[in-house]
Amino acid sequence: MTTSYTTKHPTLKENILSLVFILIAAYLLAIIPRIENPLMWFFILFLASVFLIIALSLKGFVDDIFRFYTKEDAIKFCGEVAQKTNHDYFSLGGECNAEFYEDKDIIRNLSKLIEKNVKIRILFGPNYDLRSIHLLEYALKFPFQIEVRRLKRRYPGDHFKVADDEFIHVGYTHPPLASEREGYIKRSRATASAYKQIFEEYWKSAEIFNIEKMVCKAKPIDKQYLDESWMKVNDAIWGRSSGFITINTENSEVGHRSANENEIEALKSSLGIKCL
Repeated sequence: MTTSYTTKHPTLKENILSLVFILIAAYLLAIIPRIENPLMWFFILFLASVFLIIALSLKGFVDDIFRFYTKEDAIKFCGEVAQKTNHDYFSLGGECNAEFYEDKDIIRNLSKLIEKNVKIRILFGPNYDLRSIHLLEYALKFPFQIEVRRLKRRYPGDHFKVADDEFIHVGYTHPPLASEREGYIKRSRATASAYKQIFEEYWKSAEIFNIEKMVCKAKPIDKQYLDESWMKVNDAIWGRSSGFITINTENSEVGHRSANENEIEALKSSLGIKCL
């Protein structure tokens, strides 16, 4: 199931017209008790309904909201929200899944955000998918524009992204690598403000993601694991700052496997990091 997305703002004229139509509808409803003819009641109710529908169609008093039901639409709408961004963009998610962060459209939109000098903040954790190489490269190259922090515990709620304190992209909780991704995008300053409060709370408690330190101190762990309730973190393996670099596997039951020594060395080479 797909849909299109627009973030058209209501103009001043549209807002005024919406208010006028609502006032007319309210007046019609108010005079119903003074009318004795039942047929006139239905006629006036019909007129009031028409005026209310016209008012709402002008978008003066409702938010744009569009739902998605597939991973492809989740990526598409995430990109469209990013395209609308002009000032700041923040995201709270899981392990920075490469299926999203290495998607060509996401990479292109991330580059455009950097070109527009948008302030970008990203919260992830506790695991990081090392295949998401572009995000690491950008964070190293533009440290004053892109800030990344790591949560020591996986965020238990829906993952979300907010742009310019107005546009929201929400993905409902899901098992790792699930082919179905459901959620919605919405234009609402009130909703964006609520999500921003959540983000700021977790941002303060998260640790600064020092990419060079992370890569140099990473220790490969040979053991694969099955996270029995995927919302919980296996602290014995992943709850420490060294050794949390992972690769999302094709097996959704396993979810992640740890990066081996060769993969970590390849990551160092790709990023141009030399460890002392």
